[in-house]
Amino acid sequence: MQQMTSRFFFYGYAAAIGGHMWRPEPLDIEVEGASALTAAGGISRSHIPGKSIGGFVSFRSASTLAEGRYGRAPVPPALATTAPRAVPPALPTTTTVMAEVVGLEVGRTSKLRVDLIRGILTSTNPGVTGEPPIQLGDQTVLQGISIDGHELRVSIDHAFYQRYDTKSKLVAACEDPAFVKRYEPMLMLSPSGGAAPVPGAALGIATRPASPVAPPSLSCKDLTYATVVNGISWASSAHPNGRISGHSLFVKDFGTIFFGEILVGANTRRLSMLRVEFGSPDEGDMDVCAMGKNGAWVP
Repeated sequence: MQQMTSRFFFYGYAAAIGGHMWRPEPLDIEVEGASALTAAGGISRSHIPGKSIGGFVSFRSASTLAEGRYGRAPVPPALATTAPRAVPPALPTTTTVMAEVVGLEVGRTSKLRVDLIRGILTSTNPGVTGEPPIQLGDQTVLQGISIDGHELRVSIDHAFYQRYDTKSKLVAACEDPAFVKRYEPMLMLSPSGGAAPVPGAALGIATRPASPVAPPSLSCKDLTYATVVNGISWASSAHPNGRISGHSLFVKDFGTIFFGEILVGANTRRLSMLRVEFGSPDEGDMDVCAMGKNGAWVP
């Protein structure tokens, strides 16, 4: 019998836009380009020219990337000419996924515009803990955002998801009450509380109830829901029918816009830079710049 040798299985994908509407009529939000890795890694790219979908969603351009590579193993200078060249599985691995959308416009009566949306995740192979360190790329950005002409500022905390690049590091940090107090808005650790007011309710904005209601503990389950956004504010005048709540914006007769959602798991992360739950008169779901990744040595 042939002896099994350890092999790194790459995993990563990135999609620019996807979703579907079911009211007032069914509409698939379909974009032809996406990127995904084989288990052997490599490079998968796509570039999507601008298009309009059903007169409801349009963009000027979009691109995606999924890349899995082996790096160079460090060699002491004294052995540089004599040491045997390392080969997998001794070599370190690096996986990168990226999605970018330029010039996004969404809506019929109310209009959401975003000049640039880009999400990047990078990771290396797991260490002794078995968890692959997965970091948020420095060039991750949400730029030039407005709804009906009212501009938004959305701030992203790159450093947080670079320092706490495994779930074990994040759970350990949450043992400190001061850390929990500081980062609670990003990690959403507080109980929801049945009596708490629903943002946007005073505007007549209907929100979809969670089913089942998720526990608010960071370590309670895998995957854990959080956000890469550490602040949203109006650039000048506030939208008269809009309400900011954490990493989301509720807009009457449009829906709920979520910015920088991330799912943190022991072995994976999934990032969605912009998601919309459309309300009246249109109803449906849309994701923009969504990606995920992990990777492991097998067996």
